[in-house]
Amino acid sequence: MPSMLPLGAAFLGGALMTASLVPTEPQDPMQDPGPEHALLERFEGKFQSRIEIVGGPNGKPFVVQGTSEAELILGGRFVLSRGMEGEGEDAKETLTLLGYDRKMERYTFLSVNSQDTAMTWMSGRADDEGTISFETPGKEVGVTMEWIDEDHYLTGVTLPAGGSLKLAEVLSERQPDEAEGEGQDEDGEER
Repeated sequence: MPSMLPLGAAFLGGALMTASLVPTEPQDPMQDPGPEHALLERFEGKFQSRIEIVGGPNGKPFVVQGTSEAELILGGRFVLSRGMEGEGEDAKETLTLLGYDRKMERYTFLSVNSQDTAMTWMSGRADDEGTISFETPGKEVGVTMEWIDEDHYLTGVTLPAGGSLKLAEVLSERQPDEAEGEGQDEDGEER
C-alpha cells in the first residue's frame, strides 16, 4: 500500500500557507502607503534618458540613450520601472523597484539588469525638495535622484556614497502620454 505521508505533508503545507494569508488581527497602519509615497508618484510614466557613463572602456566617457516605463504597483506602495538602454549586443534591460519603508523611515531601491547576476539594493532619505539620496549598505555606491522640474529628473551615481567620483549621470525626460492630444488639433482645441 502506498504511503500517505507525502500527500499528508502536502495537505498540511497548503493548509499552513493558506492560514498565514488570513489576517488574524487588524493590519498595522504602518503597512499602508503614507505621505512619503506621494514622491513616488512623480516617477510614474514613460521616459527617454540620456545616460553618460564617465568611466567607460579605456577610461573614456560615452553616452547611450535609453527608455523606461514606470507604474505604481501594489496599491501605490512601490513604483516598478522597466527600462532598456543602448542598442544591439550592448543593449541592457533593467528592472527597478522604488518604495518607501515606513518602519525604517527610508526610501528603498532595488535594481537588476540583463548584464549582471547581482541585485543592487539601496536605501536613503529625501530632502525637502524631493531629492532622494540612496546608498548601498556598505556605502560603497551612492545614487541621487533629483527632480529638475515636473518632467525631468537627474540621477547621479558616485563612489563612495556621497563621494566625488562620478560614475554616471542620467537625464530622464517624461514623454507625453500617447492618449494625450487624441481628438485635438495642433492648438489643443477639440476637433
